[in-house]
Amino acid sequence: MTPFEKNLEFWRQLWRVVEKSDVVVQVVDSRNPLLYRSEALDEYVKSVGAWKETVLLFNKADLLPTQVRLIWAKYLKEQGVRHYFFAAKKEIELRIKANRDSAIPESEEWKEEEEAAEEVEDVSGFTEEELLQAKILDAEGLLDILEELGEKCAVASGRDRGHIEDDDTSSVMSGVSKSSSRLQREYIMLGFVGYPNVGKSSTMNALLGQKKVGVTSTPGKTKHFQTMIVSQDVMLCDCPGLVFPSVVSSRAEMVCGGILPLNALRDYIPPMELVARRIPRVVFEVRSSSLRAAAPSARVF
Repeated sequence: MTPFEKNLEFWRQLWRVVEKSDVVVQVVDSRNPLLYRSEALDEYVKSVGAWKETVLLFNKADLLPTQVRLIWAKYLKEQGVRHYFFAAKKEIELRIKANRDSAIPESEEWKEEEEAAEEVEDVSGFTEEELLQAKILDAEGLLDILEELGEKCAVASGRDRGHIEDDDTSSVMSGVSKSSSRLQREYIMLGFVGYPNVGKSSTMNALLGQKKVGVTSTPGKTKHFQTMIVSQDVMLCDCPGLVFPSVVSSRAEMVCGGILPLNALRDYIPPMELVARRIPRVVFEVRSSSLRAAAPSARVF
């Protein structure tokens, strides 16, 4: 059993996020999504409001080959699970690179060398529809999809979102409003929940276009839910990372999955054995041979 969160205050944060949100986005690590997915959370969201929708967001999807994403897309489609693929870190890096390139122009020769160095994955044999299902969305595309879904949920709830006047744009974009009830009623609320260290805060930063949520590799950075306004219609809500009750094969799996922090690790052998079992031997052989080739020759004294 996972060492699920026992602090009631953390669960209150989750309850408030679910209550406020029109769409609840459950962020999972694409490398082992079933470890991080909580089906009970989907049921709870529907119990709070039948009009609310849940989305399974595969973060770090750029670490998966297209074939693997296609298999997951087919599996989740059969299960009737609404899902999307995203790569928050890559999206942020691309935005930073674009800003840097606009400030410091690169020579055409350098750009050509860079493009030639990029690896092109072979996707022959797949239909256009299949490739579309496995496509990694950019920040703008993901936000448009979530906003459209949230609009449908808001209409289904019967909530009167009212109208935001143009002369109040400055207060809206700065997160200042006339009342807290206005924030919940007039905005499409997108709540982000999930395990620690799956990239919720990075995902929100990618959607916001700038860093506003604290990000770290240490699980459990976010302690309280945070709300950030993206536009006149959309608001994001970040929930603290929570470990949901579930059954896993071993404590080593939780360590390798980033559920448990490394400073809580006492025995290093089980996680190492788990990694060694899951990674083919040929990978270690190729890697070790390349390291030996790159290492300087030993000196005899």
